[in-house]
Amino acid sequence: MEQEKMIDQIVSFVEQHRESQASVAVCRRILGHYPEELDKSILNDLRQGLERAGEDEVESCYYIVM
Repeated sequence: MEQEKMIDQIVSFVEQHRESQASVAVCRRILGHYPEELDKSILNDLRQGLERAGEDEVESCYYIVM
């Protein structure tokens, strides 16, 4: 699967399932912490972090949420 599609699905999952263990794991992995409130700014930071991450890191996050 194309990396950009994986990133879209990861961010969408985190947005829809904010309190899930998978969302917490992805945020901690990419952002270094799990924010108290997941707003559009944090989701944008998550997307940017995923875009900077290596292909293996994005794929790992994808399999965490899917």
